[in-house]
Amino acid sequence: MGSRYSLIKRFYGMIKSNMNSGSSFSLNLRDEPPQVISATCQVAKELHGIAFLEEYRYFRAPRYLLVARPSRSPQALNFLSGNWLERYVRCNLIRLVAAYTGKFSFSYIANAQVTLSNGVDFEIDLFFHINNQFYWVESKTGEYQDKIQKYSRIADELGLQRSQVFMVLTDVSQDIRSDLSSLYHLSVIGVDEVKATFDGILKNHL
Repeated sequence: MGSRYSLIKRFYGMIKSNMNSGSSFSLNLRDEPPQVISATCQVAKELHGIAFLEEYRYFRAPRYLLVARPSRSPQALNFLSGNWLERYVRCNLIRLVAAYTGKFSFSYIANAQVTLSNGVDFEIDLFFHINNQFYWVESKTGEYQDKIQKYSRIADELGLQRSQVFMVLTDVSQDIRSDLSSLYHLSVIGVDEVKATFDGILKNHL
């Protein structure tokens, strides 16, 4: 889903709007480019295959109409609400590191439960180590406004530079991402920037 997000974001938006109720929804694709229709149908078919969509039908004629119903199983809700983005970010990092095998020391931990200095429990999406430097990545598919200041403060307390802390967001414009990056002690990137960002980090350690 991450590599095709720009093509499927309308479809994903409909999933998120209906996944808590488990209601069926329809999506008219008549005016969409062929690549959007193809990617949307492919992702829908894959989600249906693993039972994260309980219903999936596509009517090419006469209306190019897609009908689907999200599953309300715990696994489906967890994945569709945002776990897919965390997995996408993590898998991209691991895949890129594999291409530089033996070039540097690397380790990571995902979904780590930690206790902050004030005694508050906190979960870190992804924390990784390259040579002598640490990096922290959080991924959000929905509201981020109530999290970003908290992450910024924690990053500062941990002694991490802005170039070592990333928040990956969906459906946020480049201008807003740039503004957020300048206002807070972290770097905000889009889904389409994940690969290039990680590749740049790895190359800096060669």
